[in-house]
Formats: sequence, structure tokens, C-alpha cells
Amino acid sequence: MSKQLSAIEAIIKLDLNNLESPNILTESDKIIFNSLKNRLSEILSLLKRAASIASLQQQVPSSIRSNFTSIAEEFLNNYNEINQLKFNGETAIVIEQFKNKINRVENYCSTFYNVNTTPNALSTISCLLFYSKDFDEDIKSDLSNLKKDLELEVTKAKGLQAELTKSASVVTISNYAQTFNQQEIKYKNAALMWCVFGFVIFISFIITLICSIHCNWFPNTTILTSKYSSLISTKEIFNYPILITKAFIISMFVYIITFCFKQYNINKHLEVIHQHKKNSLNSYRLFEASLQNIDDTIKNTLLREVAKAIYSIPNSGFVSNEKNSNSESNFFDITKVVKEQN
Repeated sequence: MSKQLSAIEAIIKLDLNNLESPNILTESDKIIFNSLKNRLSEILSLLKRAASIASLQQQVPSSIRSNFTSIAEEFLNNYNEINQLKFNGETAIVIEQFKNKINRVENYCSTFYNVNTTPNALSTISCLLFYSKDFDEDIKSDLSNLKKDLELEVTKAKGLQAELTKSASVVTISNYAQTFNQQEIKYKNAALMWCVFGFVIFISFIITLICSIHCNWFPNTTILTSKYSSLISTKEIFNYPILITKAFIISMFVYIITFCFKQYNINKHLEVIHQHKKNSLNSYRLFEASLQNIDDTIKNTLLREVAKAIYSIPNSGFVSNEKNSNSESNFFDITKVVKEQN
């Protein structure tokens, strides 16, 4: 029993940090040595956990404790193979001996995880872990830590999603504002075109009217002359075809002029609407940013009224529109409440 405890205690107290590569080794051999040291450290961490259980838990069967003692002694023997090597004599011989020991320890590390070895190290360590009183608590602790980590990552993901959503909304609002700005320019140019065209037609109509009166292009009456023998008689009658033509030409001029200025009013009305929407979208973020400390009910109501203002049709003055002022009164009433709370 004392032999078992001595091997187990030696495993618990063992520290591989004192294991250093000899200076006489080449750089490539030092790399091999350090890699082997890392493999031994991995095995030692498993053995330390199992050794702490084997040394404290009295209910561990003697057969499992005996098997683990053999595993621990085998590890200590391989550790001593390279730790207690004396570097005396010729350098070449010493290096060759050291390499042989390194190879034996590498073979040990490779067979440690082999399930066909007797006693099987992994099976013995697994049996010892199940005798640990803290085994279930460790699992619960690991699961709890994992849950906390997952909750933290979910919180971060939600925060990132909120930031991305906010950024996307800002980009979307900017894009819509730019679209309304382009439409505003389009209707502004169209209104200017119809205004110029209407004035040109109107001036042409005035010039044509003056010239027709001055030059008598469209006489209202026609003089009929008849000659009988030496007698000549004249008769003045209304020229109805010319009168109808004159009325038709005047009507066409009036219709075209009226149509041009009606199109001007329509396009100016659309220009004002898109200008209103552009300004509303550009100021929407300012409203939202200024409502951070406001009650959610008032905030949602105000933003809803702002949204209504964005998509409502304002009274531009160019087209008759019976606008309901109830939305405007609600909007200004809510902004007064917000001002009072601030």
C-alpha cells in the first residue's frame, strides 16, 4: 500500500517545468525534445487528476488502485529515463544514448492511448474519475460555465443584430430620402418645362390675336357683289365658316394654355410632396434620437404620427386638396407633451 501511495504522491508532486533540453543537442533535436515534453505534460495532467482521486477516495477498489500505480510507475520510469541522464564521456556517444532514450519515451507516449495495452491507462483513469465526489459537480460547473458563455454570446449577437438593424435602417432611410430628392428634381424640371411651354403658347396666342385683328386675317363679314345690266348691287353678310374657324383656333389656344398650366400645377404639387417626404425622412432620425428618455407609449405614438406625416399628402397650394388637419393637431399635441417631459 505504501508503494502505491508513493507512486501516486510522486505523480501529484511532479513538475515538468524543471525538464529542460540539454545544451549539447542540436536545434532539430531540441525541437523533438520539446514536442516530447508537451506530450508528457498532456499525459501528466490526466494522471494528476486520477492520482488525486486515488489518494483521497477510500472506496476505490484495490485492483483499480493497483493498475493505476503500475501506470504511474511506468510514467515515472520514462520520465527518469530522460531527466536523470548523465552527460559524461564523449559527446557523440552521449547524444546517441540520449536519442535512444527519447525514442523509448516516444514509444511510451504513443502506446499510452492504445486501448489494447494492459493495464489500459485510459480505462483505469476513466474508472477513477467516476469515483470522484466532485465529478458531477465539475460537470455541472462546466455546463453552467458553458451556459453563461452561450448567454453572453447570444447577448453579443443580439447587440450586434441591433446595431446592424439600426445601421441598415439608417442606410434605408438615407436611400429613400435620396430617392425622394431625385423625384423632387424630376418634377421640378417638368414643372419648369410646362411653365415655359405654356408661356410660349400664351405669347404666341397674343401675337396671333393682335396680328389677326390688325391685318384682318379673319373678317367677320363678307361683301357679295352682283351686277345686273348697268346696275351693281352689294350685300354684306356674316362669314360663318370663318367665325367657326376663329372660335376653333381660339379654343385650341385656350385649351393648350390651360393644359400646360394644369400640368405645371400637377408637377409643382408632386415636387412639394416629394420635398416634404425627403425633409421628413431626413428629420426622422433626429426625432428618434431625441426620444431616448421618453415614455415608450408617447415615443411610439409620436413616431407613428411622424410616419403619418411622411406619407400624408400635404396641401401644396397648387392642387386643391381637402387635407385633414387632425393628424397635424395630434402631432403638435404630442410634441408639446414631449417638450414638457424634457
